Amino acid sequence: MLNSVSYWDDRYRQTAEQPPYDWYLGYSSLRHLLNPIHFSALSSGKILDGALLQPTAPPSLLTFPSRENCRTLILGCGNSVLGEQMQRDGWTGPIVNVDFSNVVIEQLKNTYNDAFYLTFETNQRIRPQPMSFVCADVTEPLEFDDGSFDLIVCKATLDAVLCGPGYKATATRMIQEVARLLAPEHGVFFLVTNGKSDDRIEYLEHKTRIDHYWESVFCHCIPGTRVGGTR
Repeated sequence: MLNSVSYWDDRYRQTAEQPPYDWYLGYSSLRHLLNPIHFSALSSGKILDGALLQPTAPPSLLTFPSRENCRTLILGCGNSVLGEQMQRDGWTGPIVNVDFSNVVIEQLKNTYNDAFYLTFETNQRIRPQPMSFVCADVTEPLEFDDGSFDLIVCKATLDAVLCGPGYKATATRMIQEVARLLAPEHGVFFLVTNGKSDDRIEYLEHKTRIDHYWESVFCHCIPGTRVGGTR
């Protein structure tokens, strides 16, 4: 059901007049982790949350782009306000939202139109680029060049993929595509899941090797419940 386009098309038609919904956690609960300074600290061996994290790449490769320059891809965006809240918090670089439901993509295009950005309020001096919206299946090759993104956010989408038939092969294709799209020197895959870390990490591996795609993997347990996002 959760991997069915028709299910989501029907759901978004039926809830079109309701507030947007964020699965699991909203931006405010993720902000301390969804942060360029945090990403750089993870790679540089700095002390973070009481633990010494060792560098896994040369120092020249450890600098993650600022919010103003970061190229972000949100997989399975649904009608979440995550991208909007990131922009209000200073993520003024390009943000691309992808979902396989054309219904929700058209709804989002209508919401985040030119008029929306004319009145857009942010706490930053630099105004954000308007977000873009693409209707596509994230388990199939996407029409972006290799290394197109510095940050790829997947919030609950992998969990939905794992609910479908042939889920192992489908999840593998998705992770392969994520690895292709990330900038090779500093790219970050930010995965938010309701599953146990040990269960999810196996889907990040290639033939049982975690280091095939990833220089390092860090897991954080965040207390919280599913929340409905509103603007």
